[in-house]
Amino acid sequence: MLRPFASTFLLLVLLEAAGCQFGDEPRYRLGCYPTSTIGTRYYDPNDLGLHSYKFSPAERNGIVYTCKAGHVDITHVRIAADWTKFLANKTFQRLMKNDKEFSYRMNTEPTRCFVKITYPDYWTVLTREYKEQIARTVSIKLGQYLAFTSTSWHEILTWFDFKVIGPFPEFPSAFSWEDSFSNLLGARIAGHVLLNGEDNFDKEMTLAIKE
Repeated sequence: MLRPFASTFLLLVLLEAAGCQFGDEPRYRLGCYPTSTIGTRYYDPNDLGLHSYKFSPAERNGIVYTCKAGHVDITHVRIAADWTKFLANKTFQRLMKNDKEFSYRMNTEPTRCFVKITYPDYWTVLTREYKEQIARTVSIKLGQYLAFTSTSWHEILTWFDFKVIGPFPEFPSAFSWEDSFSNLLGARIAGHVLLNGEDNFDKEMTLAIKE
């Protein structure tokens, strides 16, 4: 029988895995092994549904096989992309406020990451418009870096037996051959989308993943 705390934690994880989102942070998604494991889903690369920062039943997540990249975990692509967006926006807000540090924590993980910012001497005399141009570019690049670093840290945690859901180990998926590439791909795609404007992130991500 689960203790009250464990039961509550498991319920929250299951709700997030089902697509429920808490706050503005990206929602949790369950990845797949690139093997014939129970629960693994294989999809046609041309039929991956609609990307959704929030829950959408039209989003298809699983493994696709590509001639140039081998196995790609679309779940990891979407996770890294959404965290790139979230962290880019967070960084932009901090830069525009001249904050010198901020922190964040990826959902379901115990680690808190701290980011310290050093500004050039001329930063305070720039016009707001010029600051926005610089901050937008810098925040997207930093969002990509932080998202990829954080998803890599997740692989390290699970390598050392960190468990997201109750007693179920994730060691078999730690640094599996498709994860790091899929995370990097997601961060790069999101960066491309954000640099070209963010009028509709979900729509542009859907098109970019398809491309």
